[in-house]
Amino acid sequence: QGRALQVGSEILSRLQEPIEVKPSKPTSQIRMTYKLAPRTVRLINQLAETAYQSSGQVLAACMQALKLKDLSLGKKGAARGLKKSAG
Repeated sequence: QGRALQVGSEILSRLQEPIEVKPSKPTSQIRMTYKLAPRTVRLINQLAETAYQSSGQVLAACMQALKLKDLSLGKKGAARGLKKSAG
């Protein structure tokens, strides 16, 4: 799970637009402990300050980023997982 967060945060840091995530409910907080690389911790903190409202939203976005079908990081729509139309 720590490796998944590492990969997800790297994907998020390269997207031009943040992935939209639902605001978390205060009652739905779960605390978990992971051993993460220092770079991953820095990326999560940076994303929480710049693109998301909290580190919890960053973690949710990491999981969504791992589910993306189209990783065209430089194109609009990639942050939402939209595929390019053939044509």
